[in-house]
Amino acid sequence: MTRERILWGVFALACLAQLAFASSSMWQAESALRRGTLYTFRTDPVDPVDPFRGRYVALTFRTDQVPVAEGATFERGETAWVELGVDAEGYARLVRAHAGPPDADHLSLPVLGGDASQVTVQLPFDRYYAEEERALEIDRQRWRAGGRFRVGVRVLDGRGVIESLELAEVPMPLLASDLLRPDPEAPLPDGLFDSLRASLRPGEEQACRKARCVLFEVDLDRRVSPEFVFQDPDGTLWYWLDTAGRWRRVGWLISPDAGPMAPQELLLALRESGAGSADPLVRDLRVGERTWAVRFR
Repeated sequence: MTRERILWGVFALACLAQLAFASSSMWQAESALRRGTLYTFRTDPVDPVDPFRGRYVALTFRTDQVPVAEGATFERGETAWVELGVDAEGYARLVRAHAGPPDADHLSLPVLGGDASQVTVQLPFDRYYAEEERALEIDRQRWRAGGRFRVGVRVLDGRGVIESLELAEVPMPLLASDLLRPDPEAPLPDGLFDSLRASLRPGEEQACRKARCVLFEVDLDRRVSPEFVFQDPDGTLWYWLDTAGRWRRVGWLISPDAGPMAPQELLLALRESGAGSADPLVRDLRVGERTWAVRFR
């Protein structure tokens, strides 16, 4: 009887361990989807069936080799912390493989092989599970699009979780997370982001996604209603909430100092000194040493 109890105890502990591991994995995935940074990868999908989990879209990525960071060495089977970046078209790229977690967004990936200059890694998000009708539609789109798809992946603390799969021919939408803000965790007022997107001309949305636009709160006319300044690649725009509760573009701001600031330069100045009205004209804007004059629409 004692031996039987011991066996049942071992079995119960094993079940609890598996349950704890599954719960931890689910929590990490949910956390990445809620708080992770969105990256878009190129992929070529196929459409097999998993007999245990149902229909899924198998993903083959076009990049799996990455340069090795200075001082790092890897053996087959070891883990590399691969820093992520974005190319000129807005797609994710593998920047370099580190021996430990870098400060930038990164993925923890197994090393399949390589040499002192570059290694081959395996991206972990290689399956996109879908309901059968959705999977069949993806397969039909695959033939029409010649296999050109993209997958949206949320990245947090070295983990990547698939959020979406769509045709690469469809222009990538501008997301709130694409905007540079002094406090990226602060919630945006309702309706502001939609108004920003609606005011962009064809092509500007993609240009903004590539060049990184800056959005920050200001108070240029000393009203109670909130105001924001939005710098896109072509200019610096001023928005406020009108009496009907709609966000409107009031005008634009012109600096005599050679046009818009570089996005990262503007963001650094905002974090160091903030933004406020420049006396004596309350509708002028000052960030650091730079001043803009307002021009109404």
